Amino acid sequence: MEMYTLDKKDETVVIRLEQSRIDVKSTRQLSEALSSIEDTFQRYVIDLSNVTHMDSSAVGTLVAYKQRVSKNGKRVILCNLSAFLQEIFNILRMDTVFEITSDLETALQS
Repeated sequence: MEMYTLDKKDETVVIRLEQSRIDVKSTRQLSEALSSIEDTFQRYVIDLSNVTHMDSSAVGTLVAYKQRVSKNGKRVILCNLSAFLQEIFNILRMDTVFEITSDLETALQS
């Protein structure tokens, strides 16, 4: 199974993670996948609708990606987090690090 699919819309790219579990076994693959996405967009929307489990190594990978993209004045937005992932992000205070929207449409309009 592919790690992600891309949907490019003007200055936005939607990165839909396709694996339900992202953990220490797949974090390197996630990091390589995110690094391979061209750096020509202003907004990077990461759609987590398929993800049911994410461990701290995966969260760390997303934080590193956000830092890399954001230093060039670009935005990273997470959307479609399950209730479980939303709770994890709240506990880890990642809701203060990332822009998080409830759905893709909201992310695209923000």
